[in-house]
Amino acid sequence: MLLSIVEERAQERGEKIGEKRGATMKALAVAARMLDRGEPREKILDYVEISPKELDKLIESRRN
Repeated sequence: MLLSIVEERAQERGEKIGEKRGATMKALAVAARMLDRGEPREKILDYVEISPKELDKLIESRRN
């Protein structure tokens, strides 16, 4: 019984982590499309709601 509760909580935690990763990946994909279209940095940060650091990483990864 105790093990099943622990397993259930671990599964729930894993699902939340997966959902967050999926949302982040989607936001970064939208930001990449906006960069492709020449949208300004401020607009991307406002619309996509990613951090400036995440946007900087995306921009840098696209240079390589």
